[in-house]
Amino acid sequence: MAYDLPFTLFVLLFLVLLQTPSSSWRPADDDDASVSRSAFPMEGDVAWVVQVSDLHISTYNPERAAELALLGTALRAIRPHLLLVTGDITDAKNQQRTSSRQDEYEWITYKKTIDAIVGSGGIDKSRIFDIRGNHDTYGVPYRGGKLDFFSTYSVNSQFKRLSTISSILLQGDRSYQFLGIDDTMNVGIRFPANLFGHSTDKRIEAVNSELQYWTNHSNVPVTKVVFGHFPMSFTASSEKGQRYESVLAGQSISAYLCGHLHAKVSKQLWRYHEIRTTEDHKSSFWEWELGDWKDSRLMRILAIDGGAVSFIDHTLKHALQTSILITYPTDSRSMNMLDSEKWSMRNDINVLIFSHQFISNVFVLDSHGVKISSEQRPFSVEGKMAIPTSPWTNYLLFEVQWEGMYQVLLWSNLAFTIVLLFIPKLLYHFVRRSSSYQRWAVSIPSSSIQQRKPYFWLVWFLMEGTRSKPFWFSMVTYVLWLIEMPWFWGHATSENGEIAQMYLSGWSVPIHDGGLTGNKLSNPDVLVITLPFLYLVLVPVIVLTYGLFAEKATVFLQHRRRVVYSLDSTNVHAESPRLLPVAPRASLMKFADKMVSMVIQFCGSWTRRALLLACLITAAIHLKLCSKLMSAYGTVPVALSPPLTWIPLLLLGGAAYCTVLHAD
Repeated sequence: MAYDLPFTLFVLLFLVLLQTPSSSWRPADDDDASVSRSAFPMEGDVAWVVQVSDLHISTYNPERAAELALLGTALRAIRPHLLLVTGDITDAKNQQRTSSRQDEYEWITYKKTIDAIVGSGGIDKSRIFDIRGNHDTYGVPYRGGKLDFFSTYSVNSQFKRLSTISSILLQGDRSYQFLGIDDTMNVGIRFPANLFGHSTDKRIEAVNSELQYWTNHSNVPVTKVVFGHFPMSFTASSEKGQRYESVLAGQSISAYLCGHLHAKVSKQLWRYHEIRTTEDHKSSFWEWELGDWKDSRLMRILAIDGGAVSFIDHTLKHALQTSILITYPTDSRSMNMLDSEKWSMRNDINVLIFSHQFISNVFVLDSHGVKISSEQRPFSVEGKMAIPTSPWTNYLLFEVQWEGMYQVLLWSNLAFTIVLLFIPKLLYHFVRRSSSYQRWAVSIPSSSIQQRKPYFWLVWFLMEGTRSKPFWFSMVTYVLWLIEMPWFWGHATSENGEIAQMYLSGWSVPIHDGGLTGNKLSNPDVLVITLPFLYLVLVPVIVLTYGLFAEKATVFLQHRRRVVYSLDSTNVHAESPRLLPVAPRASLMKFADKMVSMVIQFCGSWTRRALLLACLITAAIHLKLCSKLMSAYGTVPVALSPPLTWIPLLLLGGAAYCTVLHAD
């Protein structure tokens, strides 16, 4: 069969253009813009709250819930105005942590634990606000269903506060607004794909309106703090490309509190957002991530003193020790940039002291005679900031926008793959009939290897690798499939849910009344599946296939030159090339000798052995990735998905078999 290369190029480019990358696809949800409002009175103009995040209450690690009793005793000393639980309440993993599912027992444990904290901590339960994290939605097909245990056991559900936006106002001499945002997926994909927060246009507009509402309806100044589970770097843009950063900066919030990235990654992540809201004005806010309770037992006390925001973090491995939080002047490394026109110097130094002991004087000497000192920190009474240099982990996790980075990594890989497939084929297409190329290709005697420049071997390698039309067209078809068609099928939601399809652009997930949504969920969530496959499997498969065919061509040409030289010197009639000596007929009849001959013939030169070893390593990596997906989304559905599971192995095995030079 003849193949028209330009026509193939046209088809490929047409299909690639059909693939319109977008940051977000998701089913519509009428509750995206819903807001629940709560208001509580307070005395004076100083408020403080406690934040905990990533509890990961687990059936298999009961100590996480048991040690929350330490939080209860700490709350009795702190007596906060609010307790904020910023997501990942339960672990939702099996004991081996290979698959995810909602466990009702974990939610019952959470509810009982909160009730115990209320009893021991003396906090009003209505002042506890919890929001979902990605673990709290693993495998939940839709909100309000039987697997959505957050809607049954969370504190917010008990007070009918199931809106995606929780607006809380503390009213005193000043007003302090805390706004919670639930950006978890409307359809809860199971681990490992469920990693990002998903904003919507409706929700972003509702957040903007709610923040503006209290500014317009308050007779006293309002300080605003927003909290959620996901950092901004792990929150996808809305359908129209909107993001929270510009809204939060435009509404002059003081800080955004989040969790999600555990203390093992980095104990404390800070980011200063500075956004240009108009041509002549910049607005800013801080983003502060809190490490996890799961392993680190971290708790944050955040205070607002006359509009100045400060905080201190504690590790509750033991009971809370006497703690000093200086609320004014604030830490110059984390203070808000204030307009010089509005800045007024204060002549006071304010501290909050939290202790189970009676404090006898202002030097923080408790009744046991223990003198307590505050942590050292730089201050600025003039309103000047001292933003510290961020470590590389802080930059990588908090300042890199992973939604955009995924697009860069994805399309650069696909562009490289397309170039790798088509440029060598075009070169070979145009020069294969050239007599100069034939002379150039044949001139590879071993004596001249040292004289050849590296580009010669690179061009030779690529062009010879594309000479096999069946393999080349198979690889092109496979890449086109990966761009447009589903990679695999599996149980993306509950274990008994409908089979969902995963595409390069996201998931097509069955809705609860059957059928597919018709839209794909946001694609950043599949990066943990697609990027390892593209970089560690797809590209190596293509390169190794090229290598096997190029090695075969090199060995054949070198052998042919030796045969021709031998025939010229002995003047013997030439027969077909024989790469192995012909064994006696009696020996060839023996099975053992046949097997040895086949192994030697298959392995060939040292170059071929290195290529075969690389093929085995690539196959092992591929099988490891497939094994993880089988654990997460079902063994049978993933195993019966040839584009993901079998085609890379078939390409490698077929190339290894077809490049064996058989002895005659």
